[in-house]
Amino acid sequence: MVQFRTTPLRIEVEQARHLRACPKDVALTFCSIFEVANAQELLEKARMFDAVIFGGSGDFDIDGGRHADDFGRSETVRILELIQNTVEDIIKRDQHFFGICFGHQLVAELRGGSVTNDHRQQKFGTHTVLTLEDGRTDVLFGTLPEVFYAQYWHKDSVGALPNGATLLAASPTCNFSALRYSTNVYTTQFHPEIQATDIEGTPRPKTSYLAEPPVAIDMHASPEATSLLAKFYERIQNSR
Repeated sequence: MVQFRTTPLRIEVEQARHLRACPKDVALTFCSIFEVANAQELLEKARMFDAVIFGGSGDFDIDGGRHADDFGRSETVRILELIQNTVEDIIKRDQHFFGICFGHQLVAELRGGSVTNDHRQQKFGTHTVLTLEDGRTDVLFGTLPEVFYAQYWHKDSVGALPNGATLLAASPTCNFSALRYSTNVYTTQFHPEIQATDIEGTPRPKTSYLAEPPVAIDMHASPEATSLLAKFYERIQNSR
């Protein structure tokens, strides 16, 4: 799993949540993007594993409403350059992949998905997700109910269907909730590794983070969204 976080506590929390969602017989290895020397090293690392996961990030944005020279945005440009060849290689080889939130946005941006800071879509907390027609026939999403809950925490959103992507799920507050590239490459704007109880004890973001005007946040358990990672790991094991 490639992480895009800089704060030790956030790094540890993300790792703990993914380990919680990971079967005991699956070995999950973590790698910070900031420990990767260059694009070739990342490409070679990715090829060493059965699957790759791109995690989230509260530190960086493709847009985020930041000035172009803001470090959180300019560093994302460097990250995009660093991961570009790896992402294209993963899609070309159809390697098992799961991109989450920031990871979802990174892949979409590289494939023409026009990621922007859309205030109408930014959100925090539990929101409903609608499984679309292509999702209902998908091996991961096909077993989910037509409407399910998921946990979100994001400012930026994908603005257009990326090249080569199939839209699996969406909602009134998220136009591109889940995408699939090729057969094995998945990305979601929501966090399948996060449970409602994880957010309930977390201070709410500043008002500017949420859609305007701010709305009440109702928390709901999201077992269907959480089950996606277990199904993802099961597919990897079955493909060996």
